[in-house]
Amino acid sequence: MRGSIAPHKGQPDVWRLRVYLGTDPVTGKEPYRSKVVHAPKRRAEKILNQMDQEANAPVSTTSSMAAEQLLGHLINYLRTNGRSHTTKKRATSDESATI
Repeated sequence: MRGSIAPHKGQPDVWRLRVYLGTDPVTGKEPYRSKVVHAPKRRAEKILNQMDQEANAPVSTTSSMAAEQLLGHLINYLRTNGRSHTTKKRATSDESATI
């Protein structure tokens, strides 16, 4: 487990839980998820373990839609919504000329 439990502001049965989420591949930052729990220490440890399991659960990479289909939808969207009015007209006339 990559997390920590610490007393929160010296109050009895109040704990600050932190779980490491892994390095963000885009920013390179190392984010943590934090939570303050009002519970006995054993209960706080169980909650910390649950947080850790959730944070480190495998991410499903399967999808009902293939990457090719997603790109196709994106291209169609950009063709219709991502251009100015005049560019849309020109693109529509160019596409109809090539068909």
